[in-house]
Amino acid sequence: MEVPGVDGLKLEFKGNDSNKSDLSFIYKHAQATVQGSVDCSDFKSFNGSVSSGKDDIAVGVGAAFKQGAPANFSATASYTAPKMFMGLNLTNNFADVKGLFSFAVDKTTTIAATSTYGTVKKNFGVNLGAVYKCNSNTAIKAKVDMDKNVDLSVKQAVNKSLTVTGWTKVTDFKPNSAVFGGKIVLG
Repeated sequence: MEVPGVDGLKLEFKGNDSNKSDLSFIYKHAQATVQGSVDCSDFKSFNGSVSSGKDDIAVGVGAAFKQGAPANFSATASYTAPKMFMGLNLTNNFADVKGLFSFAVDKTTTIAATSTYGTVKKNFGVNLGAVYKCNSNTAIKAKVDMDKNVDLSVKQAVNKSLTVTGWTKVTDFKPNSAVFGGKIVLG
């Protein structure tokens, strides 16, 4: 809902009759975007973030507060150039680091990579992926990670209100571990 008299401010309420009543807001200004939410049923959780950018550079910070748990802070930064995106996320009170990269090889093919490092558990991970757009209605996606998992999917937009996706996942590069699935979305 747009708030009368306050340009750029939207409020949203989600709730039910027993245990949920969340109030969220987003305020968009030429210089920054501020958003947040509060659990109005028992006021046990709050979160908010501020983001801004200039030309090809964007930055943001966020915080989440939950009763009985320590506050959780995060920060992010990104750089966008023609055909390329690079990003850095610091989450979990800056204990987890994630790097993101994507490059549009041409109009049909995009390659991407993510790397993660958890400073507490000392865990490192890398994902490599690619998207190939066969045509304006069909895309093939592939992803592989350091744990030797391979994900493949094909998504077809049949028309504006119907998409069909088929996928498979292979664990540890073992063909007999393959699982298959599908999804149909109407609307």
